[in-house]
Amino acid sequence: MGGAQRVLLERLNQFVKNGECLADHYIVYLRDGAFRKQIEAAGFKTKNIMGASWKASISVFRLIFLIKQFKPEVIHSSLWLANLIARWCGWVCHVPVICDMHANFSHHGALRNFIDRLPHPLPKKFVAVAGGVAQSFRKNITEKMWHSRLGKKAWSRCCVIENGIDPTPFVFSQENRKRVRKRLGIEDATFVVGAVGRLVSVKRYDVLIDAFKVLCRKYEKSRLLIVGDGPLRPELERQSRVGLLQEKISFLGHRSDVADLYSAFDCLAICSQSEGLSIAYLEALVSGVPIIVSSADVEVLVKKMVFYFLIYNQKKFFARKAKLFSQNMITYGAGEFHKLYDEILQD
Repeated sequence: MGGAQRVLLERLNQFVKNGECLADHYIVYLRDGAFRKQIEAAGFKTKNIMGASWKASISVFRLIFLIKQFKPEVIHSSLWLANLIARWCGWVCHVPVICDMHANFSHHGALRNFIDRLPHPLPKKFVAVAGGVAQSFRKNITEKMWHSRLGKKAWSRCCVIENGIDPTPFVFSQENRKRVRKRLGIEDATFVVGAVGRLVSVKRYDVLIDAFKVLCRKYEKSRLLIVGDGPLRPELERQSRVGLLQEKISFLGHRSDVADLYSAFDCLAICSQSEGLSIAYLEALVSGVPIIVSSADVEVLVKKMVFYFLIYNQKKFFARKAKLFSQNMITYGAGEFHKLYDEILQD
């Protein structure tokens, strides 16, 4: 359920709607994800260049071979490791690179930030998914690069294109609410906390589960629905069994009916220690679901997660918020990237 994968799928679907030739795009990935089959079903070619973790060292050579074979006009990468590999491969093959940045660099860790400050080849553009991500890139990377001129040059190539979604499926429906809750065995009076995302350490689902245990002491009729999959699922399932909460916490895995599930939620909880502009946040916003966001301070986050129930004037509040974020819809994002591609190709 990774947000970057979902944004990619939405962006590719927009390309299809615009009538673009599918043969012009080649999707290369380092690790398999939940949306690969959907991307292939849409008609796009895909290629795994890493596989097992021990093969990471040869992924660069595989990508260089693929670039020389496919001859792309632009390489567009997302997330930290893919960005690093793409920058070097683009430099070797003389192909311009665009790097998407999804997370706050304040929480990347000392080693990653140290590597990012080294004099790697610069892409044509660094694209931050939110203004906060761009500012964290400036504060933690470009202003601390070993060569100040390189840092200034890197910052000059940074722009912001906010994450977006297609809002059409994410409409609250009382019918969906009743149907989904009935299928999951949840009563109407039960307070349902939802969480959507990959089950990885940075999302801090362990903190969410501990916080939910505290909630259950005060509100017995409560359920936690975790939508998504990942390497930490077995560990989190074991954690949920402690304290006899197994029946109150459901791991739903990767779902194709996420839009319907939002109607069953009473609130969405995001407890990540690092986020850019969360796709789940935008989906909940459009669906009219109250959102609970954790503190960005990891020490505070680990000690305590506090729920703030946004009940008062909920519909009007979220209708206004959804309108403010209307420019984040995927059509806007896809259009901005088209402009960026044209700008690079004209250089």
